[in-house]
Amino acid sequence: MIKAITAVFLLGLGVSFFLSLTNYYTQDKIAKNKILHQSQILRKLLMDHQIEIPESAHPTRSDCSNWIIRKIESPGYSGDIESLALIQFRQEGAVLSLRIINHSETPGIGDFIDHQKNPWIKKLDNKTKQEWSAIDMVSGATITSKAVRTIAMISLESEGDQCVLLG
Repeated sequence: MIKAITAVFLLGLGVSFFLSLTNYYTQDKIAKNKILHQSQILRKLLMDHQIEIPESAHPTRSDCSNWIIRKIESPGYSGDIESLALIQFRQEGAVLSLRIINHSETPGIGDFIDHQKNPWIKKLDNKTKQEWSAIDMVSGATITSKAVRTIAMISLESEGDQCVLLG
């Protein structure tokens, strides 16, 4: 009996060691891939709205005088929902387009917010604050829907500039 317990303990210790080692050697690559993914979503969002991407690494206010990008988070059902918000300033007022860059919502229920899986969030592009505040809740995913609406409201109410392109 003691031999079996010792064997299971040593096996668990060995597996834990290898998992820790794998995490240590891959965490930088995972972080770089996350930044690359965010950058690709941002560039696609700007291109979809016919916005020229500033050439300089550090855009000035004149590079994005009629639009800004904000990175906003809000708690969802299964964790934080991270998004990129494109706010464009037009004659009729500010309009918002969102892209979710990271979430852990329930697959098949709350992942409708992922623009690559479902067109729901793209259909909300270029909506005003009033239109965002009146979006319909998705049945079965009310908390997720409310989180997206909260992200929209925070994006449109935030002060200051964030015209900084990601990596």
